[in-house]
Amino acid sequence: QGVLATGLGAPFFVAAADPSAVLSPLVWAGVALALVAVAGEGVADAQLRRFKADPANRGAVCRVGLWGWSRHPNYFFDWLVW
Repeated sequence: QGVLATGLGAPFFVAAADPSAVLSPLVWAGVALALVAVAGEGVADAQLRRFKADPANRGAVCRVGLWGWSRHPNYFFDWLVW
C-alpha cells in the first residue's frame, strides 16, 4: 500500500517542486478535470442515495441518471481524479 501511495503521490511531489510562480495551462487543465470528477462523483452518489431511499426500488438495480450510462459512474469519476 505504501508503494502505491508513493506512486500515486508522485505527481504532487513534482508539482510542489516546480519553482515557477505561474501555473501552467496543463496544471489548470488538471485542476478542472479534478473538479469535474469530484462533482460527478458527488452527483452519482446523490442519485444512488435518492434511488435507495425509495422503498419501491428495494432490490432493484439503479438505472437512473448517470447510473443509466454506467454501472459504476462513481468509479469512473474516481479514475478521473487518479
